[in-house]
Amino acid sequence: MPSGVHSAFVSDVEYKIRNFLEEHASLTNESIIAKIARDMKAMGDGEISPPEPKYGGKGPDASFQLRGCDYPGLIIEVAWSQDKSELEEKAKYYLESTEGEVRTVICFNLHNIFNEQKAAEKQWARDKERRKNKSDLSSFSGPLTFLAPAAAATCASFSVWRAEEGTIGKDSVHDQIFRCANQQHNSDVSLVLSLKDFLCEAVVRKLCTEEGRLETIDYPQLEIPSKMLCDWFEGAVQTYRPQWERNLKRAAHRKQEKKDAKAAKLGKEAAELKKEEAGKSAGRRRHQILDAMRRVLRSGSYKQPEEI
Repeated sequence: MPSGVHSAFVSDVEYKIRNFLEEHASLTNESIIAKIARDMKAMGDGEISPPEPKYGGKGPDASFQLRGCDYPGLIIEVAWSQDKSELEEKAKYYLESTEGEVRTVICFNLHNIFNEQKAAEKQWARDKERRKNKSDLSSFSGPLTFLAPAAAATCASFSVWRAEEGTIGKDSVHDQIFRCANQQHNSDVSLVLSLKDFLCEAVVRKLCTEEGRLETIDYPQLEIPSKMLCDWFEGAVQTYRPQWERNLKRAAHRKQEKKDAKAAKLGKEAAELKKEEAGKSAGRRRHQILDAMRRVLRSGSYKQPEEI
């Protein structure tokens, strides 16, 4: 299940693209651009199921599909808890399994930040145990925060995979850092998309034929500056922070409950064992007394009381 950071970031990216499409869909003329924008629909995380059974199906984080097309033209993937290596695998899957009908896959890599945060949380848990045991605290990591300092000082990047003859084309861009280690945006980088990135080649040719065009279409562009991407990420962190704090408390509560349950179980087992040992001890004492009486009787030293 996607985390709050993942979901909030995807939501902002999707909202910006929606606004871009709505802006061009609202044009009063009947241009080819306006028609495309009006017929472009946000498909969310609906599963992509190619016809070849060997490919199976995958669900993107967000997608946009032109009415009448079999697949979304543009797909968005965000790696938060999933490994970065999965992004390229997914991009190749979408482009190759649909033979280029999925034209563009945008991948945001936030996984390194996630990794650093998890490492900080594990270190904090170890330090907490050492503090309880009064062991060496010289390397104590201090209070746990979201984001932890090491996580906050980690870069974030994006890649754009574009189809060319059913595979990844030369127009793709890779590992563009938009958030630097100093927690500032990279002013040299922007995410630049064209409306053409939403369309497969077959659709472009069909539209040009219907319009009687021989020249290429002048597709409008959407530029998302790195500062905007950074703002969205910081906003996602702030949105998720209260939930993270609640999750941390719940995790601590569940851990304490398990400890209490284990202690109660051990206490019960100890009481039962004590009771069992007490029973065995009483039995042994009873046998000892009977054995002593039998020895006395056999020795003849025991005298019956005189009858009155």
